[in-house]
Amino acid sequence: MTLFSSLNTALTGLQATMAALQTTGHNIANANTPGFSRQRVELQAATPLELPAFQVGRGVEVAGITRVFNQSIQDQLQNSDSTLASLGSQNDTLGQLQGFFNALSGSDLGTQIDTLFKAMQDFSNNPTDISTRQAAISDASTVTTSLNLLNQNVQDAQSQINSDVRATVDDINSIAGQIADINKQIVSTENAGLDSGSANDLRDHRDELLRQLSQDVKITSVTTNNGDVNVLIGSSFLVFGPQSFKVSTATTADNGVLKVSPVFVNGSVPLSMTGGKLQGLIESRDTILAQASQNLNILANSLAFEFNRVQSTGQGLKRFQDLTSLQSVTDPSAVIAQEGKTTALSTLDTLTDSSLIGTADPTGRSLQILTGGNTLETRQITGFDPTTGTLFLDRPLPKALAIGDTYQIKDLPFPVVNGNFDVVVTNETTGIQSTQTVNVNLDRIGSDTTWNDVVSQLNSIPNLSATLTSDNHIRIQSTVGDVTFSFANDTSGFLAAAGLNAMFSGSTAGDIKVNPALQQTPELLSGAQSNTPGDNSNALAFTALQNLTAINGTSTFDDFYRGIVGDIGVQASSAKDNLTTQTAQSQQLENQRQQISGVNIDEEAVNMIEFQRSFQASARFISVIDGLLNSLVSSV
Repeated sequence: MTLFSSLNTALTGLQATMAALQTTGHNIANANTPGFSRQRVELQAATPLELPAFQVGRGVEVAGITRVFNQSIQDQLQNSDSTLASLGSQNDTLGQLQGFFNALSGSDLGTQIDTLFKAMQDFSNNPTDISTRQAAISDASTVTTSLNLLNQNVQDAQSQINSDVRATVDDINSIAGQIADINKQIVSTENAGLDSGSANDLRDHRDELLRQLSQDVKITSVTTNNGDVNVLIGSSFLVFGPQSFKVSTATTADNGVLKVSPVFVNGSVPLSMTGGKLQGLIESRDTILAQASQNLNILANSLAFEFNRVQSTGQGLKRFQDLTSLQSVTDPSAVIAQEGKTTALSTLDTLTDSSLIGTADPTGRSLQILTGGNTLETRQITGFDPTTGTLFLDRPLPKALAIGDTYQIKDLPFPVVNGNFDVVVTNETTGIQSTQTVNVNLDRIGSDTTWNDVVSQLNSIPNLSATLTSDNHIRIQSTVGDVTFSFANDTSGFLAAAGLNAMFSGSTAGDIKVNPALQQTPELLSGAQSNTPGDNSNALAFTALQNLTAINGTSTFDDFYRGIVGDIGVQASSAKDNLTTQTAQSQQLENQRQQISGVNIDEEAVNMIEFQRSFQASARFISVIDGLLNSLVSSV
């Protein structure tokens, strides 16, 4: 033991104190750095000098510099961030929807529908007045314009989400690449786990990237013994050690709406999403906005069908000498419509109806779901199993079919059922009217009625000629100059579905329009059911639609619209509450993290003074040893 060894002891004190001061300064400098965990110098006594009867200490050693960190809280924060981001996306979408419907403005769609029925009431009070007819047609046009606009707003919101999905996927790829690069640096810095936990700043940076990534998509992160973090989305690796796997997007079309979905590039495996912004965006587009779109289509479809049904079976101030159906069919020799209901549980892309067993193959035809969670969803039939009555569809339905859900195989936009309708032929010179009945047999007993069969029956009516146009529209013409025709008593719905003397063209919120013929000739609006002067019976039938439970047999048009707005309001309120609760939970976790890992400036200032005094004491010890060495040298 010598004075020189004492100098070394003092040196270890200086070095350890300098490391502690440097770490304190590093903490203070990064007090506001996102994701930074305060660091602490771990000190331990140096190996003592062994003497025969005792040991003499040889100073202090820096055992390591560790970050104050709690992995459990970090994992909870990642999960909380994922949930918060998902709820935020859904909350934003519901807020948008509320703005679209603008229900409290006094000029929303519900108010416009009420105004339309008031105009129809005025029309029934004065059925021969042209101005009241024009007002009713104008108000009908206002309703269709609002439906078109609402539908366009919803589609625009879905398109924006598609863009957001692409941007989020790009962000995921960027962050995943950075994590993979940091994995390489950490493994190198920590000597493949031999110096585990020494790359404090790199680990903080990686943890912050993991939190950012968890906001985009819910992840599972697993730390390996060599310092890597492997990142999984569902059961698929996004990052594996120094390698990241790219995510891309696949675009599909569903009923005219484009959907951009995230997939892994290799194998195009869809991402399993249970949280994060990405999941919130997909949920917003495919559930919230899709439900709003479906409800708008149900409202528009029912509105068009019921008004067409009344319009087509009445007479205006003018009747027809030449009329062409708005709708056409692909195959005029095919049965007009075949109705059924599911009798067994089906997959998303099949439908099973035991009543179809042994029937003609409907492959290639269009199928439309009429009730249940898939109402108005339309698919092409790509295959048929006559032994089980199973139809194979060209693409999956949004929801599983329930037993009892009804459907129709048809080309027309509205349901057609077994029944008939009358053709009323009027001699405008004598005023004499005659009626001929056209049968629409769809009872699946014997031969059911085809488009060609309807044309044939119409063509057999005296003084009328019925033909098919080149694109399979039905055209009816009077063959006598003073003979006109109209329709009445349609129990089949064929006239409304075919668009013969229709109020509206189109059948969805996106394409519904007032029939241009009515706008050009208001006299065609059907106010009467006979040629008796002043007859307003058909106008009264229009007004009666206001109280008709036309939608699902339970809701009027107004009830259904108010229900849409009410549901959106309830969802928006719930989403806002959930977002508030989750925000508070995330903040609580962040506070816990800050209590453990955050930098407290006051505490660091105290530590700085403590280490300063320690440094001064070590320096004083050196001064003492130096004095002793001088004395020793002087005495020699």
